[in-house]
Amino acid sequence: MRSFRQTTMHYGTLSGISLFALFVILYLVKMNPLGKPSWLGAWIPVVFMCLATRDARNHAGGGIITYWQAWKAGMMTAFFSSALFGLLVYIFGRLVAPGLLAIHKQELLGEMETIRMFFDKKAYNDGVDNIGKLTISSVAYNDFILKMTGGSLVSFVTAAVYRKKPDKIQE
Repeated sequence: MRSFRQTTMHYGTLSGISLFALFVILYLVKMNPLGKPSWLGAWIPVVFMCLATRDARNHAGGGIITYWQAWKAGMMTAFFSSALFGLLVYIFGRLVAPGLLAIHKQELLGEMETIRMFFDKKAYNDGVDNIGKLTISSVAYNDFILKMTGGSLVSFVTAAVYRKKPDKIQE
């Protein structure tokens, strides 16, 4: 039987690897895995957070888990998933596909050009400058922050669904 931490680490690792597998598949089919197609995998961490919370309740918690313990299980799973995925994306972008960031920047610049009419000249130029400053580490870090934010929101819901209080003894 795994401990609470081992359970969340196990499912977080599986989630991070699954996200990275989707990332590589998107790259291999010539889609930008750093752009909009990456949203195809938004469901992956949710599934693993549910599995981790349920497993933490049923096995590590002996069938009982409080709301905050369930929330913590979801957040720890999201952390391990996000951290592993961010690290793998960084390594992939540095060693395997160093041109991936340039492709991502070109796509972002194209999107900026499309919505140019909604910004004044200074805001548009600032956006273009910020795109030019992107690095693979900043992209991986931003993705980590986004996944943790989403993980926090999902954890609130999964905690409510999977919490189980001890039964009261009836006399």
